[in-house]
Formats: sequence, C-alpha cells, structure tokens
Amino acid sequence: MTTYRLRTLTYHEAVPGHGQLDLELFRARRLVVDTGMNFYGWPRSKAVAYMKEHTLESDGQIDSETLRYSTRSPAQALAYRMGRETFVSLRAKAEVRTRSGTSRWIVESSDSLARHCARPTVKPRTTSDTSP
Repeated sequence: MTTYRLRTLTYHEAVPGHGQLDLELFRARRLVVDTGMNFYGWPRSKAVAYMKEHTLESDGQIDSETLRYSTRSPAQALAYRMGRETFVSLRAKAEVRTRSGTSRWIVESSDSLARHCARPTVKPRTTSDTSP
C-alpha cells in the first residue's frame, strides 16, 4: 500500500498545480463524454447529465461541449489526447537526446511535425490591413 505525505503549500505553490490538475480532470471528463456518445451511443441527455454531475461548468458550456462531441467533431477529445501523448513522448525523446549532445534531432523533428500539422487556410490580417 502506498502512502503519501502531504505538506502545507503556500498560495503561490498550490494555485498553479491546482489549475493544471483541474484542467487535466476536465479533459478526462471530455474523453468520457466523447467516448460515451460516439462509441457507446449515449444520447446527448446522458452526456449532459454526466457533465452536470462531474463538472462545475455552466449549462451553456456543457451544451456547447456535448453538441461538439455529438455532431460537430466526433472523437475530437480522443484525437486531442492522442496528439498530446505523441508530443509529450517526442519531447521526452528530445530531452534525452539534448542531454546526450545530439540536439540536431530537435530541429529536424520540429520541422517534420510542422509539415504535417494543420495550418490556417486564411491569411492572417496584420495591423496595416485597413480592409474589413
């Protein structure tokens, strides 16, 4: 059995860690809703009930989340998580290679990833653009 000893944290130590954990929990709940709706065939009402029970999000936010996973972007939460895991894994490999002195791999990998990532199809406006 593992036991954990906790120490009292100052406000500045606790708040950043809490935010990160809260965001991870929210993303985990998104995965549950996404998988429930798109693999297990949950009706949207069940997904809404799950989100209301397990999050502190507003009704509008829950409505938006469940609509996204039901019609707009099925498996979006799963795809996001898989992509995140891939980047974390690549970052860990890059850190190992950097410590061993072969940092050229980082630049090559970044360029390779950028070629395969989605890019905006509309040219971004600059501050000098005056047209709407």
